[in-house]
Amino acid sequence: MITVDAGQLAQFNSSVRGVTLLIDLDFQGSALYVTTFSSPIVANGHTYTALGNLLSVSDLRESEVLSTDKLSLKLSLVSTAMLAYVIGPADVYRGRSVKIYMQLLNDKWVPVEAPILRWSGLMDKVRINRRPSQTGGGSGDVEMVCQRAGLSRFRNALGYRMTHAQQLQDYPGDMGLEYTDSLVANPPVWMSKKFQEA
Repeated sequence: MITVDAGQLAQFNSSVRGVTLLIDLDFQGSALYVTTFSSPIVANGHTYTALGNLLSVSDLRESEVLSTDKLSLKLSLVSTAMLAYVIGPADVYRGRSVKIYMQLLNDKWVPVEAPILRWSGLMDKVRINRRPSQTGGGSGDVEMVCQRAGLSRFRNALGYRMTHAQQLQDYPGDMGLEYTDSLVANPPVWMSKKFQEA
């Protein structure tokens, strides 16, 4: 769920508004700050380099359920400065922080209010995607796959039925799953709709 303050809410409710993404990449040795906007943006105490259409971000999703969601950042092969970062040794980026913020823009395309954190996780692996053309040449991009922190724990938890004993082992004193075993072993009998109408 996105939390917004009064100023951000007012901007969302205004008749003219825009949105762009700000991305913090914590490469070993130096952090990189880029935006999908067409001009540099100063926010969070940093200047975000404008990559515009050279950078794309896969869909950002919100969910109340346990999720192993990943996202990918795609960078055009044209941006040689960025390629130096992402095609280097894996220990320069793998397992290091990535944060994606949503920056609101007003009707003059000027950033307003503080950026809103939309996604945070870790950089994982890099792939090079090539698309040959029938007329010669072709195109391509570098794709960096990012994952939520703790993804391996989430994977282990998916489809995993916690028991009262396991809950107490992980969280001593927590009685939230005290009746799980009895409810699973002896499910309550639900009255039929016909019985309830009688």
